[in-house]
Amino acid sequence: MRIRCRHLLLLAVLAATASLWGQEPAPVPGGREPIVDNPISPVKGEISGYVRFPGAKRGASSISVRLETNTGGLVAQTWTNNSGYFIFPRVACGFYVLAVDATGYRPIRQAVEHSYESYETVLHLVENETSGAAEKDASVSVRQLQVPEPAQREYEKGVAAAGKRKLEEAVARFRKAIAIFPDYDDAYIQLSLAHLGQAAYAEAQEVLAKAVAVNEKNAQAYALLGVAYREQGRLAEAARAFEQSLGLQERSWFAHLELGETLVRMSRAEEALPHAQRAHALNPATPTTHLLLYKTLILRSENAQALTELDEFLKLYPQHPLAARAREKRAALAKHLSQAAN
Repeated sequence: MRIRCRHLLLLAVLAATASLWGQEPAPVPGGREPIVDNPISPVKGEISGYVRFPGAKRGASSISVRLETNTGGLVAQTWTNNSGYFIFPRVACGFYVLAVDATGYRPIRQAVEHSYESYETVLHLVENETSGAAEKDASVSVRQLQVPEPAQREYEKGVAAAGKRKLEEAVARFRKAIAIFPDYDDAYIQLSLAHLGQAAYAEAQEVLAKAVAVNEKNAQAYALLGVAYREQGRLAEAARAFEQSLGLQERSWFAHLELGETLVRMSRAEEALPHAQRAHALNPATPTTHLLLYKTLILRSENAQALTELDEFLKLYPQHPLAARAREKRAALAKHLSQAAN
């Protein structure tokens, strides 16, 4: 089975999503089309960037950079080169944290919502004006410190199995981790993602309902619950789940994107627009934020703005799998605007 992966979270493959090209009025033709299938499955884009000294463009060399889960579990570790550059190749879609602890500087914890496209960032070191120890201790998740070692081992084995597309094994490992430690937020997220990767949406919904019952502030669980609801056609419930996620974590481009897409499916383009715009502003490095904004503008008959968005998409991603289709849409839209002007 070919898996379609847009921007979902901490698995290499996840649930299928709706078209970003469909439901368009004239002048741009086209009916419901599936989003382009990922030609390589599983898809794993890189996470990379630079670590820089304060107030300078000079890179910081030999700095340890860790890729962690959102509760502090280590996924991978690397060091910056002479230019301050670091890279984590072939990272599965998901929620991560980039962590840097350099002597004399404040700890860095940058959240990353990683899609299958490559992600690049710049981490700026800030001189530490305090002792540093207290800050570092405060950055460690209390919930992560509570995870027993047996649960952590099962979790890590589950992550490894999921990365190899052994989803049945991953499900068993994550369930065992939760049985050992029922408050294990990351394990609920990973278990739900494994179910989404199997297109087992009802099972994912059940897991995520438990996750938010255990921790009502788990913004990522609400976001994935929205995905599970939507893939079952329960759009109103999906929208509410995304809204709950954003109430806890407003800066989540993923939740804004998915809520915008859900509202579009509900023919509520007016309400979808601010979410499409916010997702675009928060993460312009992901093609899907551009495509959703374009689609929403078209549905609102804001054709000139939609043309501008297509131009930006094609400038940034000329080799994207959807670029050829975007050029067709652009030509039709430009022709329509020209005829309307005359």
